[in-house]
Amino acid sequence: MVVGILPVPLADEPLSDALAYLDNLGVNAVEFGCGGYPGKDYINRTSLLDDSDAQANLCATLEAYDMAVRALATHNNPLHPGEERAERGDCELREAFAFPITRREHYHMFFRIAR
Repeated sequence: MVVGILPVPLADEPLSDALAYLDNLGVNAVEFGCGGYPGKDYINRTSLLDDSDAQANLCATLEAYDMAVRALATHNNPLHPGEERAERGDCELREAFAFPITRREHYHMFFRIAR
């Protein structure tokens, strides 16, 4: 069974500490916030999209704890009646979709940026 969480309550901790804590609890998957209401404490989608070193570091950290990424959360509203808020929500959602996720045997997330 895969047990996953949205680690927003652990956002004050460094990613490696949060993953170690979750691993010790038996959690083996996370849903990272990458904008909108969950914030972007562990995944800053705008900088991560263009930084292959940061992508590699994130993947190595996830692998160290045998942790999978099951989803990227934005929890915003691109259909909001307020134009500015709707545009921000649309942008965050589109950038979250720009992370191609490839599944392997252990369902780790790997970034392959194809632009």
